Amino acid sequence: MENVVAAIVIVILLLFAILTLTGAVFDAQATTAAAWKEAVTRMDEQTHTALSALAATSADGMTIQWVIENSGSIPLADYDRWDVLLHYYDTLGAYHVNYVQYSALLTADHWTVTQLLVGSGTPEIYNRGILDPSERAQIDIPLVFAIQPDTVVHLTAVPANGAAISTQFVYMEG
Repeated sequence: MENVVAAIVIVILLLFAILTLTGAVFDAQATTAAAWKEAVTRMDEQTHTALSALAATSADGMTIQWVIENSGSIPLADYDRWDVLLHYYDTLGAYHVNYVQYSALLTADHWTVTQLLVGSGTPEIYNRGILDPSERAQIDIPLVFAIQPDTVVHLTAVPANGAAISTQFVYMEG
């Protein structure tokens, strides 16, 4: 009789352990499936996002104007979640690699979208503040240190979904 009670306790413990492990496996599979779905959605957004650099210049060496076009099919916004990187030499010869944060106001070492234009060059009317497909954005980046003339300036922008664009230009004084 003692063996039967011990066997029942062991069977109950085994069933409890099996059910606990099965629940953990199902939870892990659900978490993996959700992560996979999110990754596929993000990859789909990246695939349909394309940016083109139309122009990058600086008239005075203190402010960079960069015009980009949304040549993809996904509208882009959430500028505060974009990453913008800037590489340049200043007039003292120091090399700067700056992560430039977004600001709605035009302030030094921050970037802002000063204009959104539709194909004909007129300001956008619909979806204000969103870079829709075929629209162009002028990004202005005021600097703290002036750009060294006759040097290369490298710009990179990465929207929130991870699609990136890079361009470079040579700053010519005057």
